[in-house]
Amino acid sequence: MKKLFFPLLLLLLSSACQKESTDQQEPPKADCEESNYGWIKIKNGSTDPVKVWLDGSYYGQLSVGETGSASRQNVGLIHVQAEQASGYIFTPDVWDFYMDAEQCRTNIRTLTQ
Repeated sequence: MKKLFFPLLLLLLSSACQKESTDQQEPPKADCEESNYGWIKIKNGSTDPVKVWLDGSYYGQLSVGETGSASRQNVGLIHVQAEQASGYIFTPDVWDFYMDAEQCRTNIRTLTQ
């Protein structure tokens, strides 16, 4: 038994004391870091559908309570415009604001009346 114990003990000690390699490469950066983009979401918290534009380009129409899927945007300020699509008497409700697209983050804004 003693003949087996000491070799096993030496084997365990030698494997536990192995030096870790310091030549490891850094983990790869996320694509959003490399390409410098983030996401924005718009949620329709109003009682009517709304049409949405991002930086002047039509994004789509959001139903009541709907959140638009995350839109990939370059980092920086995004001009958001939205207009009530129906349910108004004289003039539609209008939203006009900027959202900050931050690197590798998702920012959400809720439209309310």
